[in-house]
Amino acid sequence: MKDDAFRKFLVLGIIILFVGASVVVPNIKILTNVENIFSARAMEILNGSPFEPTDPLPENNSENIGINPTISVLVTDPDDDTMNVSFYNASDDSLIGTDINVPNESRAEVQWSNLQYNTDYDWYAIANDSIFENRSDTWTFTTMLQNNPPYKPTDPLPENNSENIGINPTISVLVTDPDDDTMNVSFYNASDDSLIGTDINVPNGSRAEVQWSNLQYNTAYNWYAVADDGEYNNQSDTWNFNTEAASTVEVTITKPEKGNFYFQNELMFSLLINTIIYGPIDIEVNASSEAGIEKVEFYINNRNKPAFTDDEPPYSFEWKPIICGPYKIKVIAYDNAGQNTSAEIKVLKWRAHPILILAGSLFILKQLRSKQPFRMTFIRGTVLNLKRVRNEYHARAVRLHYTEFTGLSRVSSTIKLRRISFAHGPFIRTYDIGPLGLTTYIIGFVPGGLN
Repeated sequence: MKDDAFRKFLVLGIIILFVGASVVVPNIKILTNVENIFSARAMEILNGSPFEPTDPLPENNSENIGINPTISVLVTDPDDDTMNVSFYNASDDSLIGTDINVPNESRAEVQWSNLQYNTDYDWYAIANDSIFENRSDTWTFTTMLQNNPPYKPTDPLPENNSENIGINPTISVLVTDPDDDTMNVSFYNASDDSLIGTDINVPNGSRAEVQWSNLQYNTAYNWYAVADDGEYNNQSDTWNFNTEAASTVEVTITKPEKGNFYFQNELMFSLLINTIIYGPIDIEVNASSEAGIEKVEFYINNRNKPAFTDDEPPYSFEWKPIICGPYKIKVIAYDNAGQNTSAEIKVLKWRAHPILILAGSLFILKQLRSKQPFRMTFIRGTVLNLKRVRNEYHARAVRLHYTEFTGLSRVSSTIKLRRISFAHGPFIRTYDIGPLGLTTYIIGFVPGGLN
């Protein structure tokens, strides 16, 4: 009997085993879904849903709202997540726009454009932290009755009938709008209605401005402005101003001055002619203008590129030429109004040693003390018995032509068959043309005259 009970229990266990297997195997998917549910629940516990967006702007039930309002909400998240916040038109659940990556406890906003005047609008926002989202309440506002044109621009600068205005003025006006709209303000030349420039997105009650560049000196100009709020515009009165007279630029080379001798940058003495410079020299300039001097350029011998440019007074340039000879120094001064003028001087650059200067001075002094100062004679012709005794020549002229120079005068003549004598000169050349030592052709310069 015990054996029968054991057999029945064994058979029942086997049956239960097979039945259990047949139930568990097909339902693995069911267990998996259960696991997913538990995982999602765990994620929800770890990552909380954003809070409901609050604090709408415009405030709920607001009136007289513009037709291009910016709508915004305050969004917060318990996990300090950033959020994407989408705004919807509650009348048809259409998307108005999305503000992405909004930090926790910040305002999300979008612009709702081109609404109708005098119309009720309902809207809401949804905050999404990429796992969960939360929707706000639905809020309402009413747009304004109608857009009104801006007022005429006023308060011009420069003031009407102003004088002595610069040639690059900034012109401006005050603009206002009854609907608190921002405006684009365009400025025009009234003489031909050409556009000067436009200042965009100017807030209500603010000044709009543009720069009017490169005007003419001493000229009258008329102008006006037009304020546009995107739907309507309004034109100002016409105003005028007169620009300033052209500035006068003056420039003078104060060193070197004409008719002086400079030695190593120092004035030594005056000269009757020319300006002579020995050694380096500081070229100094005085420049002035009512508009202020921008810069002074220094040029040597009309080269295209300045040798030096100085933009701060006192204006100077240390000139150290190597090559001797004549030079032209030119300076050009520019003022801040775009005007310029120039000055120039011709100089002789000399690098002779002071010993040569001393020797030349002694020679000139000796000539001045002589009986025939600065007298020279050019001779050419045939002589007999040419002899040199000390520093003189003696001969008998057969036929001798001469030209005598004394200062600015000159005398020419011919000597025949006469004894002559003259001082020895460094430029005498002789040629024997007859018996040796008897007949000689002579040519050259001799100091003094013939005796």
